[in-house]
Amino acid sequence: MRTRTVWLGLVVALCSCGKAFDASSGAAGTGGEAGTSSGASGGNGGSLAHAGGAGEPAVAGASGSGGVIGLGGVPGIGGVAGLGAGGLGIGGLIDAGETPPIPTDGLALWLRADRGVVLTNGLVQQWLDQSGQGMDAIQTASNLRPKFVANGLNQLPTLDFDGNDDLLKLPPGFSDFSKGLTWFAVVNATDAACSSVVEMSNGTEIQDLEIGIYQKIWQYEVFNDDVTGGMANSQALVFGVLHHPTEAVELRLNGMQIGMSSFTLPENVLRQQNFVGGTLYAGCNTFKGQISEILMYSRAVTDKELLTIEGYLQSHWSIAF
Repeated sequence: MRTRTVWLGLVVALCSCGKAFDASSGAAGTGGEAGTSSGASGGNGGSLAHAGGAGEPAVAGASGSGGVIGLGGVPGIGGVAGLGAGGLGIGGLIDAGETPPIPTDGLALWLRADRGVVLTNGLVQQWLDQSGQGMDAIQTASNLRPKFVANGLNQLPTLDFDGNDDLLKLPPGFSDFSKGLTWFAVVNATDAACSSVVEMSNGTEIQDLEIGIYQKIWQYEVFNDDVTGGMANSQALVFGVLHHPTEAVELRLNGMQIGMSSFTLPENVLRQQNFVGGTLYAGCNTFKGQISEILMYSRAVTDKELLTIEGYLQSHWSIAF
């Protein structure tokens, strides 16, 4: 348990945000070039990307039947948005346009740096939840927004948090974990003293749960209980937690078990103070480093599902296990 304090000076608010689509248009641009045609070999072929004129949004190429998303055009100022579906436009929407083969039953939160990232001037205004639960992470104050880096963690897309004040706010929710809890994050912590990757609570040590770092050790905490293991040492890694209905807890790092414990599941209550990269812990800072993906399930996944999820994260983000 760590003493908490209210973090002052944060201007965060919730909004109703639209969902990402596989081939989303970017913000209006001065016109990127038209893309190439595009379903993958074996598909029926996608449509050509349309180059936006001045003040006109560029349109990414449609996917072919059985093919991949068509390649979009080179972005102008805010040209075609998306990575798998085109270039990155300032103020556009990033969308890789593919769905990994992971279980979706019980998904409570799914944030990916290559999909559903809404930018304004290269900073992250919204990170759209891909779980279908509508738990979009947002930041309305431009000076508190993390930076998007297209060639970041392992030369792949990531959100970069400066460790000073960058954070995103999640909406109220995350209440029922009676079937257990599973949490994964693809991260690189570059300041490992004390910070949270994701933190959820109702205030100072009230119904809190968190994954993060304490005294340079990875940690999962639920109210007064915690389990720790593995050093946070400025490396790209897959950090995971399984909290079973039996109350057994397993901490994982790059596909290996690094800690075990047993304690009560999170209390079944609506949580109001929910952050990505933010913390209410006294003496701790906002997260410093990169976050590329967060997966959270309101149940303990099976052993087979665990291997599937870890295999996907390892492959997708080029993490060395």
